Amino acid sequence: MDEHLLENIISCSNCIHCLVIEDSNNKEIYYCLELKMKIPEGEDIGADTNCEYWVVKPELENETTFIQNGGRRANSSGKSSEHIIGCFLEQRGFRVRYRYQLPCQGIWGNDIIVDIFCQGIPRFRNGLILESKWQDSSGSAFQKIPYAIENIKNKYPCETILIIDGEWMRKGVGKNAFEWAKAQIGGKLFAVYTFAEFASWVMKEL
Repeated sequence: MDEHLLENIISCSNCIHCLVIEDSNNKEIYYCLELKMKIPEGEDIGADTNCEYWVVKPELENETTFIQNGGRRANSSGKSSEHIIGCFLEQRGFRVRYRYQLPCQGIWGNDIIVDIFCQGIPRFRNGLILESKWQDSSGSAFQKIPYAIENIKNKYPCETILIIDGEWMRKGVGKNAFEWAKAQIGGKLFAVYTFAEFASWVMKEL
């Protein structure tokens, strides 16, 4: 995947999120995550919508940081983060299924619905599950991490990437939860990434 896959993430009044993507010919493609479709060529999605642009830039050592024009902090809901994650994979030609119910039950005998189930990646012949835990302020997302990992290791049918991010997850208790999760990698828990680490992994490995 080209390092300029994401030039801008646009949050506007007309939809949750749009992406401006550069293809292999350096041509911009507009993709709406709310409508799950490409915006027709020539249609101006930015005009008169009070858009705020979120810039994604590759930094040193292939890490990616997310910076909002104007210097204000970027906030993203869990739902939006799932669609952005899925868009990375869809642009590589892989099949992405959102809110997918697994053919198994969890450790408490409950049905399991995962954020994303991806098919078509050669190294993951049985598919790849992606779970997103995003928390920008005090809440309960970090408390769900041990339960998610227990299910991943003992119940999930294929390898899984757990993506943990958000302002609150980068300090204090949230950071501790992230570091604990990374220490659990193994078995069906393929990796634990921040959003930036996941983007870098996709660009380098897929």
